[in-house]
Amino acid sequence: MHSLTRSHLVKNCRIIMAQELRVKSGVWSAKGNFTAKTAYGKSFFIHKNQMAELGYAPNDTVKFPFYAVVESTMIGQLNQDGEPLVGEDGKPVQVARESALSVFATLDELQACAIEERTIGADINIAVQQHIRSKVSTANLSDAAIDSILSNSLV
Repeated sequence: MHSLTRSHLVKNCRIIMAQELRVKSGVWSAKGNFTAKTAYGKSFFIHKNQMAELGYAPNDTVKFPFYAVVESTMIGQLNQDGEPLVGEDGKPVQVARESALSVFATLDELQACAIEERTIGADINIAVQQHIRSKVSTANLSDAAIDSILSNSLV
């Protein structure tokens, strides 16, 4: 049996916590970022660079729908002078904000990305198993011995 590493757990938890959403409307901010909304009224932040990936500059007319992978992220707060807001404990004040991790022009692009994200580990494991099989098959071992080596490999 294989044990999961912390990085596997973090990656898998991140996939579970992230949401794939369809953007139905939104508005540009004064700083050129985009506040997106779903049909159910869920709002989230999209950075202007991500909108540029879709071909939009600030204040362009946006074609809907488009799609996003969204997750709650922690962001720092600023005071009225634009300086980082610091709490009584001397640490920066942070709040949760729903933010786009990735944006996609079409549902097909989002689906292809989701499939790749959820299967990449299996794809790598298969490639490693095939590589090991090709290396040990030249040693004139029985199929049972090769299968035993593969079942005890680190993948």
